Amino acid sequence: MTRRPIPRALSSFSPLTTRACSEPASESPCCAETKSGSWRRTPRAPLNSARSVTSSPGKERIRNAATLVAPTAPCPMSTPVHCWTSSSGTAGRHPPVKHHRQPKGRRRTPAREPAPQVLIVVCGQRTEKEYFEDFKQCGTPNISIKVKVKDKSPLKQVEYTADLRDAGGFTQVWCVLDVDHFANLEQALIEAKRRRVAIAISNPCFEYWLLLHFEDCARPFASPSSVKEYLQRRHVPGYDKDSPCLEAFRPRRREAIDRGRKREAASDGHLCNPSTTVWRLVELILDEQDKRRR
Repeated sequence: MTRRPIPRALSSFSPLTTRACSEPASESPCCAETKSGSWRRTPRAPLNSARSVTSSPGKERIRNAATLVAPTAPCPMSTPVHCWTSSSGTAGRHPPVKHHRQPKGRRRTPAREPAPQVLIVVCGQRTEKEYFEDFKQCGTPNISIKVKVKDKSPLKQVEYTADLRDAGGFTQVWCVLDVDHFANLEQALIEAKRRRVAIAISNPCFEYWLLLHFEDCARPFASPSSVKEYLQRRHVPGYDKDSPCLEAFRPRRREAIDRGRKREAASDGHLCNPSTTVWRLVELILDEQDKRRR
């Protein structure tokens, strides 16, 4: 029987995926000879087969080489990754190059400190209350100034201020006191230090602080009424305890602060007549207002 020639298409198969057709038909995965002498094509071997047979009859050789393996699942990364597997079973991949890009947008502005909540407790029914409430009308809405009146002894006033601070969550609490004729002033100062309440005290009265808006007066005064008469006679003719002329003091607050600082440095505490520490409270309010306007 004459053997037919092998078709040209079958003779061009790769040795990695086929076997030589000279082997018996039972071992060839690609082609087999039928009884009638014709050739038929069989299913191709899997791609990951690492075994190949040379054309030499009766001799086999295992080729130890890396075999490409298709990934079984899509790569979780957005960029392509080359997956490979060696014959020893070690797998690996080449990580992609990451390019970090800065997000576009506006520059972050530094956070501003929260606005202070200032509580001021005064002993005067009209003058002190209206003087400090005038800051709210001329200032900025970012500052909270709350003025309370407690016309009692200095000790009761300090205790009242501390209780309001604990209940209201204020950041600054001040007591505006006059020396006048109160006997328990020293006890009130000790209690204020213990309960962390700031004190703005004037000797002999609050009107001396108003006098510093116009001049640096160092002469002692016999009584609070003498300070009021001097202020009315020399600088503010229309001044009255029940109706203070606030527009006369408003543009001179910085000058009064400078004079009050000098008088405190030259005096011996609140026992000195005249003296005042109200300039500390006024300077705090003005500095906060200037800071918020920027």
